[in-house]
Amino acid sequence: MSTRRNILLVLLLEAALSLHARPFVTDDAEIAKEGKNSISIGYSSANPQGVYDGSGSYIPFPNGDSRQEQTVLMDFKYGAAFGSEVEVRLPYFTGHYVSVSKALDLTAAGLGDIWLIGGNQSVENSSASDKAAFKVGVKFPNGKSLFSPGPAQLPTGTGTWDFMAGTATREKRAPFILYGNFYYVYRLGAASDTFAGLPISSYNSSERTINVGPSSQIRYNIAVEYPINTGLSFIMEYNGVTQYEAKATCAGGGLDAVPALPANDTEFYFSRSIIGRASVGASITPTEKVLITGGASLPVASSTFYGGLMIFANLSIGL
Repeated sequence: MSTRRNILLVLLLEAALSLHARPFVTDDAEIAKEGKNSISIGYSSANPQGVYDGSGSYIPFPNGDSRQEQTVLMDFKYGAAFGSEVEVRLPYFTGHYVSVSKALDLTAAGLGDIWLIGGNQSVENSSASDKAAFKVGVKFPNGKSLFSPGPAQLPTGTGTWDFMAGTATREKRAPFILYGNFYYVYRLGAASDTFAGLPISSYNSSERTINVGPSSQIRYNIAVEYPINTGLSFIMEYNGVTQYEAKATCAGGGLDAVPALPANDTEFYFSRSIIGRASVGASITPTEKVLITGGASLPVASSTFYGGLMIFANLSIGL
């Protein structure tokens, strides 16, 4: 079983969760005003040409391998009392992977996991436009996980409950505006009697359940905005994710699921990965309540992750 497919099945999940506004992926520290709403609709598209393996080396796909993925992310915010807000992030993901030999022809289409996030304005300096916010959130495992799709389907979610806490900051340092995020994510373990839509016993007749242990994730984003005029800004951004390994075992004898499952040409484990992307683009503000952003990003300093150009656009409307 190839490393490429392990990456395909496991790390595709992060792409479905990657796009939201201000500036691109980095969260703005400004909290929605009490009683005010906003909605953002983002779109991203990628056609990876290869993968970064566990050592960080880039491996191009064989000629003829094809992979496409698109994500639409809907982001709703409501301003609550006492400088707080409630946010819901709802992704919809489609993907398609075909190997040169046609041995693999995998597709995905459906809702991803939903995030519910609460934020509070912890620091606000009106004279300098400096802000800081503390955020906590929970991710619901409502997307199709690695356990639930059929043999020819890709997942749209992780199948796990995730909990997040961290900070978002914004500082104005003329002529630039600086944004920063740091989030810690704790992912609970999961158990299932199926994998890729088939009973665990079809991979190993002596096993009935697979257990995936908990893991953690660090997310860090840095963005620089250069306002050209009141309605146009140039943006540069770096987004990083470090995903720590989660062990998968078969429940019967505590066997490592990696050698236990390949009887049917399927392996499963959450390997440690690093995802780093650098982005450039622009934002347009035609009115005070409308923000349009767009740009492109490339992976840098990555391991166990896809490599390729991603293009994206986002529309935010204040209500």
